[in-house]
Amino acid sequence: MNRNLSASFIEHTLKRQEIAALYNDSGIDVENLNKSCGLSETLARGRLELDGPNTLTPPKELSNAMLLLQQFLNMFWLMLMGAGTASLIIYFIDMSVTANLFVALVLYVVIIFMCFLSFFEEKGARKVVRGFSKLLPTSCEVIRGGKRKTIPAEDLVIGDLVYIRIGNKVAADVRILTCNGVRLEMSSITGECEPIEFTDKPAGKHVSIFESNNVALNGSACVDGEGLGVVIRTGDNTVLGQIATLTTAQDDQKTLLDMEIEKFVKFLTVMGLSIAAVVFMAGIIISNFKNIFVIFINGFVCVAVANYPCGLPATLTSQMTIVARRMARKNVLCKKLPIIETFGAATVIASDKTGTLTKNDMTVTEIWYNKQIEIVTGKADDTRRYYLDLNEPNLMKMLRVMTVCNKATKIELEKMAVPFYDEPFGAVKRHLAFASTFLTQIVSIDIDPLQNEETKQKYNGLPSEVALLRYATNLLDVDKLRDDHEIVFEILFNSKRKWNMMITKKVDEKSQLKRQLSGDDGQVELELMMKGAAEIIIEMCSTIATKDGEKPLDESEKQTFFDAYTHFGNEGRRVIGFATKTFKAPADIQFSMEEGNYPKSELCFLGMTAIMDPPRDTTAGAIAECKSAGIKVFMVTGDHPSTAAAIAREIGLIGDLHG
Repeated sequence: MNRNLSASFIEHTLKRQEIAALYNDSGIDVENLNKSCGLSETLARGRLELDGPNTLTPPKELSNAMLLLQQFLNMFWLMLMGAGTASLIIYFIDMSVTANLFVALVLYVVIIFMCFLSFFEEKGARKVVRGFSKLLPTSCEVIRGGKRKTIPAEDLVIGDLVYIRIGNKVAADVRILTCNGVRLEMSSITGECEPIEFTDKPAGKHVSIFESNNVALNGSACVDGEGLGVVIRTGDNTVLGQIATLTTAQDDQKTLLDMEIEKFVKFLTVMGLSIAAVVFMAGIIISNFKNIFVIFINGFVCVAVANYPCGLPATLTSQMTIVARRMARKNVLCKKLPIIETFGAATVIASDKTGTLTKNDMTVTEIWYNKQIEIVTGKADDTRRYYLDLNEPNLMKMLRVMTVCNKATKIELEKMAVPFYDEPFGAVKRHLAFASTFLTQIVSIDIDPLQNEETKQKYNGLPSEVALLRYATNLLDVDKLRDDHEIVFEILFNSKRKWNMMITKKVDEKSQLKRQLSGDDGQVELELMMKGAAEIIIEMCSTIATKDGEKPLDESEKQTFFDAYTHFGNEGRRVIGFATKTFKAPADIQFSMEEGNYPKSELCFLGMTAIMDPPRDTTAGAIAECKSAGIKVFMVTGDHPSTAAAIAREIGLIGDLHG
């Protein structure tokens, strides 16, 4: 199977008109999607009969009898069963020797007990594979024949127009046609626990469906907003179906332990048969070739019992069972017991950085503008107070880009208990606090992280964007600033571009009056705002903001930038750069990624922020334990090498840092 799960998808790159043409049977009304007709019932039934139900094919499972039989087919158990059978035959030949019966019974009891123990362990572990079948919702709302109706999820077919609403799971792969603040949690597909904001805009040709943010994948959950889309894949053809097939339909392969046991058994078999032949020849010579059969059987049993470590299989199974139960208590479920040995033989662990090795709790610590570094947040035990002058134009420009070109949102303002309000003169203290805050905003801004203890603001969005918005919220009214700017075009961030861009226009009355008086008929003043990897954005700029105005971005200015950038990286900070450009364009212009009719160069670099994402408290200790066990730990990150190196030094990984 092709492991490029998005290779067959093209819908995420198509415009709404192209989607309507591709799925012309869906009756998509491009101008007013709510008037779309959807598939007819007759066509939907025909497609359901042709393509089958919208369900994931369950993995092939062995019956309990076959699973139990497999446990007895172990080479060790087969050899010991042969020895037990031979011992039982000797007992029936000469019942006066009860030791043979005892040996046979002991061997059979050990084999049966350990095989049943392995059977129950593996049976319980196989239940995890059935988890994929529980990811589909039971019903969904669609448009068919011009009417809204609720149908079972398994009846969805390609071309159905389906609604996505908060609290519901997506029942198939759906290309979103229109959305209103849709946010999807896709941990079952991508592993990302943070909800992602989706759009109905087409993505570039080079963008995969995982980064396009316009295809709601089967199994994802809607946590906010609502939208309407067209079903483009169902059942096993969805991304989730392909993942399930890759995960559950792989051929069983022998583990390292199985191969080592097989080699050991072959060695013992050859050695045992050779010794048994020698013992048999010696026995018949001594007995003058009498009772040849009894001598042969006795010789085989003696050699088998003497040469085979009968307790080895029982010891291995017992130890693996104990380890499996310990791992289960830590929510780690092993599909088969021998996998434990393979897991224990691991020599390399590759781990993601953000959110795994670090806390994923980001905070802006420094900013760089006017070619100088300003500390804006101290450590938790730092009692110093940091001030910024909001009359500085370049700082305000950077804060504007930081706020408007940002998808994070405030979701809740949770009031905390403030005991002194109930004390004597509590009202006076409260008014003094408000007056102090007002005066601070006029003169300067206090960015002490210990302030604002009476409120706790919560945010939605990517951790880095949340950090920027939280910082900007302490400085200005972000809601008003966003209301003053209308977004007319946006290019979302992805791992290849490494930047997010918005084109906005002001919506305040003064700006509109100014445009009317300017006499530029048909022209509108727009502002391009961009944020992202500073080292990428700086290459798109031709000027840099300074105290003396914009200056050409020559090699000297670039060196100043890289000195500050390297400093932040060596401190283990994630660096985000900001740029802007004001330009005029026709009022009816339609920007497009494919046409590239938006500014892509000659921007003005405003500055950058340094964001701290501290390592988890247990990371360094866990890495030290891995190293002591002979396991190499590698950190996987898209950060700049200097930033990655600083984090690696802090958690004890610097010896294992690779590009």
